[in-house]
Amino acid sequence: MRNPVSLMLPNLTEWKVYWIKRDGDVWFLNGWKEFAEYLSLDAAQFLMFQYEEKSQFKVIVFGKSALEIKYPSSIGNDKKVEEVDESDCSLEIVVDGKRQKYSSTSQSCKKIKTSIKEEPECYAEMKNDVKKAPSGFDIDDMSKALLDKVKNTFRSENHFFLCKCQRTYTEKDLLNIPKDFLEHLRNKGGNATLSVKERSWDVRIKFSSYKQALLCEGWRTFSQDNNLKLGDVCAFVLDKREGISFQVVIFRLREHHSTLFAEDYRLGQELQP
Repeated sequence: MRNPVSLMLPNLTEWKVYWIKRDGDVWFLNGWKEFAEYLSLDAAQFLMFQYEEKSQFKVIVFGKSALEIKYPSSIGNDKKVEEVDESDCSLEIVVDGKRQKYSSTSQSCKKIKTSIKEEPECYAEMKNDVKKAPSGFDIDDMSKALLDKVKNTFRSENHFFLCKCQRTYTEKDLLNIPKDFLEHLRNKGGNATLSVKERSWDVRIKFSSYKQALLCEGWRTFSQDNNLKLGDVCAFVLDKREGISFQVVIFRLREHHSTLFAEDYRLGQELQP
C-alpha cells in the first residue's frame, strides 16, 4: 500500500492521508486530523473502510443510531499533506499493562488493521487493542481458527454466508452482509427475519451510499438476546420460503478448545424448499 492513501467519501470529496506501520498495525498520521474534523467524528461513531485499488479506500460513516450520517456539502479539498517525518512526535500504546513508545509523525493518529479481510468475515475490520483469552491464546487467532473450521465443515443445501463477530457487531446495531451474497437477496432491502431454533427476531436490510448491504434496526437486540461475544462465528442460512428469512447457527468461541462442534448443525438437511 502506497503512501499517502486516498480516503473517498460518498459526497465525492477525497482526502490524502499518510500512514506508518508499527508492529503489524497501520496508524493514520498527517491528514487524519483534518479528515476527522471535516466529518466532526466522535467516539460514538464508527467508520467502514472498503479498499478499492491503488491505495484508495471508500469510507462510510455511521452515527450513534448505526445509520449512515449526512455528509457535509462537497467542497474543494486543497489542503497540502506534509511529508512523513518519523521524528515529529511519539506514540504510546498500552498493551496488557505494558507501555510501548514509538516514533511517529503526527499528534493525531488513528490505527487500522493492515490486511483487508475476505468477504465471509463481512468487512475490513478495524483492529482494537490485543485481547488475551484466559488460556493465554490470542482471541483473534482463535477466532480465525474457528472461522476456518466452520468454513471447512459447515454445509447447507441453501445459500448462506459466514460472519465472525467483531467488536462493532457486538456493540452496534449493524452487521455487514458480504457483497457476493447480494445476488441471492435480489439486491433488495427491507424487512427480514433472523431465527435461532424456535425463536425469531425482526431486522431490516439497508444499503449504504456504496451499495453495501447492512443488517440493522434489530440486529443489536438479536446479538444481545443470543449473548454473542467477540470472536463467535455465525452462519446465516437463507430460507427458501417467500420473503427474506435466515436461520442462524452460532458457533461460540468459548467452546472452541473443548468441543468446537458439540452441536454439529446440518441445516441443509433441516431446511426444505
